[in-house]
Amino acid sequence: PGGHGILIEPMELVAANNRLENLGGRIDGENQALLRALSDEARLRLPGLNQLVEALTWMDLAIAAAQLSQHLKAKAPEMMEEAILVLEDAYHPQLLLAYADGHGPRPRPLSVRIDDDCPILVVTGPNTGGKSVSLKTVGLITVMAHCGLHVPVEGRAIVGGFTRLFVDMGDPQNVAFQLSTYSGHVEVLKRLIAEADDKTLILLDELGTGTDPEEGAALAMAVLDQLAGRGVHGMVTTHLTPLKGFAETHACLRNASMRFDEQHLEPTYELQIGVSGRSLGLVIAEKRGLPGELVARAREYLRELQGH
Repeated sequence: PGGHGILIEPMELVAANNRLENLGGRIDGENQALLRALSDEARLRLPGLNQLVEALTWMDLAIAAAQLSQHLKAKAPEMMEEAILVLEDAYHPQLLLAYADGHGPRPRPLSVRIDDDCPILVVTGPNTGGKSVSLKTVGLITVMAHCGLHVPVEGRAIVGGFTRLFVDMGDPQNVAFQLSTYSGHVEVLKRLIAEADDKTLILLDELGTGTDPEEGAALAMAVLDQLAGRGVHGMVTTHLTPLKGFAETHACLRNASMRFDEQHLEPTYELQIGVSGRSLGLVIAEKRGLPGELVARAREYLRELQGH
């Protein structure tokens, strides 16, 4: 029938095939004996082999760290016990890597100082102005420094002895856990309030969003006031106008903004300390292609809202 074969073994080959099969079995037995002997020998040398693997792992890590440092033209940060962060012309590591590999433009440098005289920066400014990238730059460089890596800066990099890094960035919405955008942020804040101390660095993007703007601003003020009272350091971004005034009058908060060239309608990605910025939502909307008559109508509504 189709698909079936018939094996015919001539009588003249039976003895030879039997010897071949027997030799194959003996070869398998010798292989197993050899493997057992090697395994027994390796077992006796296991402590030394484990040390060798660990040494090779650290060597591989050191070589990778050196190659990364060379690729980024990075520098060794100065590590301090106190809670301080000073970055002079620092670059987002991933963006700089992409540029070094020929993908994308050269990123803009960031300079920032966070210390006991200026513990928490409240960063405002336009959308697409670089606020979130600034937070990511600070966070990545802090983690790199604490991992013993060189960091991509042109000037100094001083990184304090922070023992906790809290980051709330992006949309924490999770349908599976019945978390809305706002409740997801609240969950992060709940843990932050429970655990933060004077060795904590916070990076909070769009604090107070996801709910009524006035209530969100009020909650953000209460959170920042409590964190500042514990000696927490960090950066917070926001579009909420009340937070600008709050930072202006609070001893432990300071306004900062991402500079925007309004003449050319282009962000400069420069962080200005001590100056609050405007969100320029309508300017950005028009620049991104929304119909001019729609934006003009929005400006009329804005004037009415501000009049109240």
